[in-house]
Amino acid sequence: MVGLFLLAAALFNPPLLGLFGTEGRILGVPSLYVWVLGGWAAVIALAALASARR
Repeated sequence: MVGLFLLAAALFNPPLLGLFGTEGRILGVPSLYVWVLGGWAAVIALAALASARR
């Protein structure tokens, strides 16, 4: 779980978010939104997997 926390902290770090704050779009959605919501969903899924194994 500590590793998952560190992964989430790295994913949502402002310098990394700045890479996706451009004008690009993915399927009509701004790339920053896709990055934040996709990363958030991945962290939740990994937390569910980690807690199910205990």
